[in-house]
Amino acid sequence: MTTLHVRLDDKRKKQAQKILAQLGLDLSQVVRLFIHQICITDGVPLQILTENGFSVDEEEVLLHDAQAARAGRAVKRYKNVDDLFRAAYATADDRHAAQI
Repeated sequence: MTTLHVRLDDKRKKQAQKILAQLGLDLSQVVRLFIHQICITDGVPLQILTENGFSVDEEEVLLHDAQAARAGRAVKRYKNVDDLFRAAYATADDRHAAQI
């Protein structure tokens, strides 16, 4: 057995403890569960999102498109806001395939 020390903000720790308590779990149990899942999946067992709610790949595509639009290149137009949001939330692969 080994010990793992983790530094985190007091506010975040208390917030997490409150949420986990409602689920009948504590921080130690969740950390052990998370590490167990890393070993099972051979990777991070959750989707990592940017602060804007996109995957890293999706955000890169959106930032690239925004930069191109500012420069007047490859400006995309949408018929309505629903089409805009569908395009914004599509995966980078889906958007690339649609352009081929």
